[in-house]
This record gives sequence, structure tokens and C-alpha cells, in this order.
Amino acid sequence: MSMYKKFAGLTSEPDEYQKSKIDETLALANIMGMLGLGLLATLSLFIDFEMNQLSAFTIGAPVLLFIIGLRSATLMKDYSNHKLYVGTKEEAQQLKRHLKKKGYLYIVLIWLYVVISINILAPILTGQLPYWHRSETLNTLMIIVVPSIILTPSSLNNKVKVRGDE
Repeated sequence: MSMYKKFAGLTSEPDEYQKSKIDETLALANIMGMLGLGLLATLSLFIDFEMNQLSAFTIGAPVLLFIIGLRSATLMKDYSNHKLYVGTKEEAQQLKRHLKKKGYLYIVLIWLYVVISINILAPILTGQLPYWHRSETLNTLMIIVVPSIILTPSSLNNKVKVRGDE
């Protein structure tokens, strides 16, 4: 319990509500940090492609993300079969539709980030003018978007359940 005191700067032991808020804040900070590191690693990779070199960050960041991901996976083993229970089939369909739309939105945002990084950010940061990589844009579309669109609905079918179907 001294971890809570150290990270939050508390003088006494926190109650359950404070612990839950501290855990929520630390989880959000961890998620934002990993997303930021992933986006920076991707940008660093594209910059290295532009400059025809390989930097330590381009190698180290994915290794660090892999290690953190493995550690998170081992700590989350109790939550791997988490299901979302709703009252009726209509609510289940509505939740599935909402989650699919959200998933597709994130897929499109990731694809846009990759396309903008390849075509605009990396050339500007290396001192060149932005230009359009038509083949790389199509490759990212095929590698990121198409498999994700195919896999998203099948992963949601097992997660959303009606309470009576237990």
C-alpha cells in the first residue's frame, strides 16, 4: 500500500475510492504513453526510411512496446474472457453496431496517420518537400485496413452476450 502513497503523494493510506481513482489515472497514463510511443516509433521508422538509415529509437521503441505488451498480457490473464452482458437482443445488436463503428473509426484514423506520416511528416522532418507515395499508401491500406475490417465483426460476436444466454 505504500505504492499509493509514493505515486500519489499521500500522507495517509487512501480509502477504496481514492485507490480506484489512482488506478484509473495510472491506467490512462499508461495507455496514453504506449500510444504515444507507438506513434513516435512509427514516425521514426518512416523518417529512417527517408534518410536511408536505422536509428536506435526505431529498434528500441518496438522492443520496449513488445516487452510492455507481454507484461500487460501476463497481468491481464484474468480478464481475457471478458464479456459484455446486455438485457435484450436489440441492445446487443445496438452495442455491436456501436463497437463496430468505433473500431472502424480507429482503423481509419490509424491508416490516415500512417499515410500522413509517410507522405508529409517524414519528408518535412528530413528537410524535403512532401510528396505522394502511391504504392506505399496502397500497401498500408492492404496491410492495415483490409484485415482489420475483416476481423473486427468476428471478434465482437463472442464478446457481446444477452443475459439470458449465459
